[in-house]
Amino acid sequence: MVVSNVAYGLARETRERVEGDVAAQAIGRFKARADTYAKQFGFGGYAIREVNVGQADAAFQQGMPRVRAMSASLASDEAVPVEAGKANVTVTVNGSVQMSTR
Repeated sequence: MVVSNVAYGLARETRERVEGDVAAQAIGRFKARADTYAKQFGFGGYAIREVNVGQADAAFQQGMPRVRAMSASLASDEAVPVEAGKANVTVTVNGSVQMSTR
């Protein structure tokens, strides 16, 4: 038996929920930094001029013991075991702000 091109991923509902949570955190950090920088430059506030929010695909991380277990099972006639792993969800926020005296 040959097994190739096995892919793992988050369920759509889980991905959307987690991306929403992570995006909210990233946006909050962007706004906090903009406010901090405006104050450090002596301005009273800022206005967001342009902002980009990007979400990267989650990358499944599979540990080495898991790889060895799959190799061993491929050598026999057993079914390929499937178990949960870890995935990274990344959101980036970048943009430009205009500092103001408000």
